[in-house]
Amino acid sequence: MFAASGFRQISRFLSTIPLNLRYSSSFKQSAAPQCIEIICFFFIRCSFIICGAPAGYKRAADKKETDYLDALVRGVYAKRDFKAGDVLHDEDVYLAIPLQKGQISCRELMRGEVLLKDIKKDEPIKIDDIDSPYAYNQSLKEKIYNRGLEVSNKEMA
Repeated sequence: MFAASGFRQISRFLSTIPLNLRYSSSFKQSAAPQCIEIICFFFIRCSFIICGAPAGYKRAADKKETDYLDALVRGVYAKRDFKAGDVLHDEDVYLAIPLQKGQISCRELMRGEVLLKDIKKDEPIKIDDIDSPYAYNQSLKEKIYNRGLEVSNKEMA
């Protein structure tokens, strides 16, 4: 699909060059420096469309895309009731969508984290509920509280 759109753009661009310039012998002498520069730029641009960006180039995602991807991240939920001081193990939690604001995701979950608060079965585990290095990094903690869905207590019941 991308190749087809790239070839379509190439043919559109070539159609903008007048026929008398495309096939005349004077094309090489008179318009060559300007046209070759334009054609080179165009083919480099089309290579991004057809082949993707070169290695080492990272495309910046816009807010709409990151919001969409954040909505697909799984949040960590308690499988059973926990008391403060309990240690979390893999079998004690499950991952599910949606990720709520302030909730740790599968990316922040580490084995052996100690709970700071009591948590009931099926409740989300929040960043403030665990003794984690993430809880002490203020900028990371702010990001965790700003991502995910805002879920009220009525929706949880």
